Amino acid sequence: MVTLANVSHQITQIINQRHIFVDDQIEDILALGLEVLGLDIAIVSQIRGNEYKVMHYHPLESGLSAGKIFKFAYTYCNITLKQNQLTDIPHMAISEHLRHPCYGVFSLESYIGMPIYLNNSLYGTLSFSSTEPRENFADSEKTLVKEMAKAVTGLLQLG
Repeated sequence: MVTLANVSHQITQIINQRHIFVDDQIEDILALGLEVLGLDIAIVSQIRGNEYKVMHYHPLESGLSAGKIFKFAYTYCNITLKQNQLTDIPHMAISEHLRHPCYGVFSLESYIGMPIYLNNSLYGTLSFSSTEPRENFADSEKTLVKEMAKAVTGLLQLG
C-alpha cells in the first residue's frame, strides 16, 4: 500500500541521487507523482507572460516535447497561478471552471497543480492531469504534490 511516508521517502531517495542528471531526477519525480495520483500526464512548466513552456514532462509518449509552447491562458495552470496556491479539480465537467478554454481544447477532466517559485520569482508550475475524472484529491495527495513541487524547485535551483 502506498503511504505518505513511503512516497516521501522515495522523493528523498530521488533528490539524493547525485550520480544522475537533474533532468532525470525531475522525470523520476513526475513518474512517481503519476503513479501515486493515478493520472496520465505530468508537466513542469515555465511561464513567461502569456507563454507556457513545457520544460519537463512524463510520460515521454504523451505527445509533448520539451520546449513546446502553449498560450498560458489556455492552460489549467492559469487557474493555479490566479489562486497562487495548490489547485485541484477532480472533475472539470462539474466544476466552476467548466468554461475554461483548456477544457474545450484538451478535454482534461482532472487536474492538480502547484506554483513553482525560484528565488522568490515565479518560475512556472508542477501539474498532473488526466482525460478521466476522479474522486476528490485526498489531503495526503495534496501534501505529496506540495512536497514534489518543493523537491522540483530544489532540483531546478541545482540545474
